[in-house]
Amino acid sequence: YTLELFMQRLAAIVCHVKGLNAMQNDQTHKVHQTDFTAGSGNALQAVVATIFGVQLEECPNFVQAPEGYEAAMQSWLAARGWTMKKLPLEDGFLKKSSGAAPGDKCIVRGSSPRGDFAHVVVGSIKASDDATSETLGVDFWHDPHPDGSMLKPPLVWVAVFEPSLTLIGHAAFRSFRNVWMLEELGIPYKHIEARPRTAEANAANPFGKIPSLIDGDFTMYESAAINTYLGDKFRARLGAPDLVPRAGTKERGRYEQLVCCLMAEMDAQGLWIHRKHESLPKMVPQSFQAIPEAVTAARSHFDKVLGIVLDDLQRSGDYLLGETFSAADILFVHCLNWAEAIGWLPAPECGDDTPLLAEYLGRCRDRNAYKRAAAKK
Repeated sequence: YTLELFMQRLAAIVCHVKGLNAMQNDQTHKVHQTDFTAGSGNALQAVVATIFGVQLEECPNFVQAPEGYEAAMQSWLAARGWTMKKLPLEDGFLKKSSGAAPGDKCIVRGSSPRGDFAHVVVGSIKASDDATSETLGVDFWHDPHPDGSMLKPPLVWVAVFEPSLTLIGHAAFRSFRNVWMLEELGIPYKHIEARPRTAEANAANPFGKIPSLIDGDFTMYESAAINTYLGDKFRARLGAPDLVPRAGTKERGRYEQLVCCLMAEMDAQGLWIHRKHESLPKMVPQSFQAIPEAVTAARSHFDKVLGIVLDDLQRSGDYLLGETFSAADILFVHCLNWAEAIGWLPAPECGDDTPLLAEYLGRCRDRNAYKRAAAKK
């Protein structure tokens, strides 16, 4: 019990920035500009393509956008789950308090050595040789101009990139559902591995529970609602799988029905009752009361609901919504994992459906995104 409280109060914070670190290690992907017109060329386009590991034609020429290059870049980045932060340079240095980290790829803006106009190159944030210094430096890494002469002073600003999404909640809890969803979508995110009632959890959720999702100036909680939001927000973007059916369709109605059933009947009236009246009374006896009769009734209800959902699965196909994996499967598998952990599986109600359940779990757990999420538990 003491260890549990200690773990809750420490709540390790880990930033999971999917994708960018891999790009930073790619020393071969360098894109060059093709338009050299002063003031409207595509050096910025080539720099962004280099940093994000895409081809030149996959980025627009941001400086020619009618809304301005910053707005155009933020829009392009948002579709990929990123946001950009411009940081001013003073004599070629930026403050450690800026949030930039050594090794981060960045855009560096300075003066062109070829004339009296601005230019940008790909840079890398570097630590100061002086450990006591409160500043960070910048190294040049790639000049999109073919002559490779980089920049001349003064250096004006750098632009760094960070995920637009922050997930709060340790993957050992219901937050696992959201970690798995984000991994399936391939969207970058910052992951704060907080436990319930910690400062991070309390700041994002009035109940002090986890998970919570922060998307810019918007914060929401409830794991199933978060996954539906993510599925709608990133639908079919950049090859991301379609894990939530479109609103207003029969498929969406069936999806909502399954999610509500699993949350209300299997989670809240089954698994949570076990945690509240069997597991937690052993850990926090002053706050929770052991009620064996309630747990017995909850187990019986769980078995009944499981039998109904498995009958549904047998009619549907490989997954709950048919032949395609969805966010409903993420929720169901997490509930099954929970049941397995407390000894509620195999369930008597499964009967002849035991092989069906085993095959279904095997399919879902064999997904690469599931394995990445499970590694965070």
